Amino acid sequence: MKNQNVKWFTDNQAVETIVHKGSEKQELQDVAFSRFHLCISNSVHLDMEWIPRKENDQSDYLSKIVDYDDWGLSWYILNLIQRRFGKNDVDWFASSHNAEADAFYSRFLNPCYVGVDAFVENWDTHFGLFVPPICLLSRILKKMVRDRVCGVLVVPC
Repeated sequence: MKNQNVKWFTDNQAVETIVHKGSEKQELQDVAFSRFHLCISNSVHLDMEWIPRKENDQSDYLSKIVDYDDWGLSWYILNLIQRRFGKNDVDWFASSHNAEADAFYSRFLNPCYVGVDAFVENWDTHFGLFVPPICLLSRILKKMVRDRVCGVLVVPC
């Protein structure tokens, strides 16, 4: 983000005040000063804008979505899989924080995702990694057979 203008929207009025003016609480002041120093040293112009919550319903709703079926692989297991089968072209059931391939499909909107519903795609065109929510396992197995998939399916014991 060097040499960029950044617009930061927040529904927390205290955050906007602390970022602009600082805080009497030392811990918050340290965070604000650290942010200020980071922006100055990287030539980032940060523009904060407070948005009242009643004007921010859609973003507020999306920020509260929690995917309890979201899980991923440890580096150790991923390395075992890649040594045995090679690198995956696409991670069919991932999120921005656990994707193990450059291209990934997610159940919800995510930064840098390829698509939201992996089931509408044809899976036989890529060597894929499947680390799905358990609730989708039977549906995934049926589609894997139908599409004659080449990939790695990982499920917990």
